[in-house]
Formats: sequence, structure tokens, C-alpha cells
Amino acid sequence: MNLIAIYRTIISPPTDQRFCQYPVTVSARPPSLLKRPADLVLSVLAILVTSPLWVVIAILIYLEDRGPVLFFQPRVGRNGRSFNLVKFRSMVPDAEARKAALIGMSDVKGAFKMKDDPRVTRIGKRIRKYKLDELPQFLNVLAGDMALVGPRPTSLEEVNRAYNEAFCQKFIAGAKPGLTGLTQIVEARYGKLDLEDQIRYDVEYIENQSLACDLLIMLFTVPAVVLGKSV
Repeated sequence: MNLIAIYRTIISPPTDQRFCQYPVTVSARPPSLLKRPADLVLSVLAILVTSPLWVVIAILIYLEDRGPVLFFQPRVGRNGRSFNLVKFRSMVPDAEARKAALIGMSDVKGAFKMKDDPRVTRIGKRIRKYKLDELPQFLNVLAGDMALVGPRPTSLEEVNRAYNEAFCQKFIAGAKPGLTGLTQIVEARYGKLDLEDQIRYDVEYIENQSLACDLLIMLFTVPAVVLGKSV
């Protein structure tokens, strides 16, 4: 039944009525015992297959501005454990320093996201389009900080903007953050969501998670990445 619920969510456009009726508490469904072994095997295979791309991307990033190749950002994992999410750097080296001047231009309510962020580099635009900047996150999966499928990697500050602290604790205890997930798939199909709606989709995944649901989400992820849609 949980697989059907997730499938219906993916193929149904978001509506305000649907979300106002959705519970604000989390009843976490335990992950499958096979989830971690599957994450490890698939991540190792993905790294081996894409390793030539890693080298090319790293060289291009360095040649553009001689800055660092990787970008690290603190995120909140399962049970509140913090970790550094790693990506290929797609912005100018002083992107964080420039952020303050752009706060009022966010395209997403409750979080800072810009469609045409001026801090994104020329190479960054290209690798972002096909999510190549996120390839290093397979290392986060191997380290046990993330899963292949799960809620969006987010900061506790972002979650606190939407709900109270008790909800946040239940949210972060429900599942490891994922490379892809229900929220990302819905956004790829229907456009950007506000922070509160992003969290509600994450909650829906947590309450219905299973290996079958993960496989379904990964199947929807592949065409979205190939077509250069946001995931």
C-alpha cells in the first residue's frame, strides 16, 4: 500500500487542500534491513562507472578560477547527527560572503534558492543542469551519512522555520537524507516547492519508505537527470 501512496503522490500535482489536511507529526516507518547494503553496492558501482567524469570535472573547476574543487556544507542527518555534505563546487569561491546581498531575491518561500544565482560559475551551470555537482555525495552515502533515497539534505535551521522543535526531532530521526527523494521528484515534475511543502513531502516518504518505494523514486530520477530537470 505504501508503494501505491508514493506513486499517487508523484503523479499528482501539489495542491494547497491536500497539504492543509496532511498531519504535522511523523510516524516513521523503519527502513528495510537491505537498504544499507543496497546503498553501499550501488554507490561503489556508481563511483567506479563515473570516476572518469570526476577527474574531468575537477580539472575544469580548477582551471576556471583556481579555486577549490570540492564544496562542503553542514547538514543534519538521522537522529540529529551533523555531517558535511560534499559537492563539486559550482559557485565562486566567496559565494557565502556574497549571499547576504541576495537574500531578498530568493525564489522559494522559507529557504534561499535562486533560479539564476549570479554566484554560479560557467562550469557550475553545466554540471548543475545534469546534477553532476552531486556526484561526490556518493562518498556521503559510503560514509553512512546519507542514503541513495531519502528526505532532502537540510539544515536544522531550515526545518525550524517551518515547524516546532519537537517536529524537527521526529523529522530528522525518521530517515537518512538522500541523494534523491520524493520531494526532488515532485519538484522536477511540477516546479519548486516552498519549504513547508518540501518538508511535508519528506514526511510522506518517511511514513511510507520501503525498498520498493526507493526503487520507484530512482526510476523517476533517471529520466529527470537525463533531461536536465532539477532533482
